[in-house]
Amino acid sequence: MKKYLVTLTLAFSVNAFSQKKQPIIYDSTDVAFRFIDFSIIDTLDNWNYELDLTYRGFKNDSLKSPIGRILFFRKKRLPGRVYIASPYIRFNIYPITDSLMANRYSKRTMGWSSCGGPFRGGELLVVGNFIFVNPDVCTYCMTAKYEDTCRPLIDYIFSKIVSQNPTSLDQLISHLPLKKGKSKIHFVN
Repeated sequence: MKKYLVTLTLAFSVNAFSQKKQPIIYDSTDVAFRFIDFSIIDTLDNWNYELDLTYRGFKNDSLKSPIGRILFFRKKRLPGRVYIASPYIRFNIYPITDSLMANRYSKRTMGWSSCGGPFRGGELLVVGNFIFVNPDVCTYCMTAKYEDTCRPLIDYIFSKIVSQNPTSLDQLISHLPLKKGKSKIHFVN
């Protein structure tokens, strides 16, 4: 019996050490994200993405232009949702070589934000050879119970992609577990 117990304990220990820990994309120590429960993930089937590789940002912006924009959007409005539109979150895409500029853009956006806590935008995510910056000063992804639906989903999606170490945008997009779609959301910029 003792031998069996030692073998069982050793097997559990080896299994625990051999499993890779899933990386967390969002900095959960950031004040804006500390109240978000990243374990509550909306069903992937409810979401699509839209990629715009022609997007180059504001025409008169002093910062370098992005190489595109990606929008993640929920196909249907959430039941009991406080806001009229369906949840969405978008990111300007920059190559990793533009990390200083992307960081400046992120800080500038956060500085302009009058939204508090998890409503604040401007976050920066590094995935493979790319940096994703949320250009919105405020992000409205909350349910009626103030649970964030966007960021846990994005964290889950990108944490799966990080392990693939994509070197091109095509590789990154090919690993997205969402279907491509066309959003009804229209943006000025």
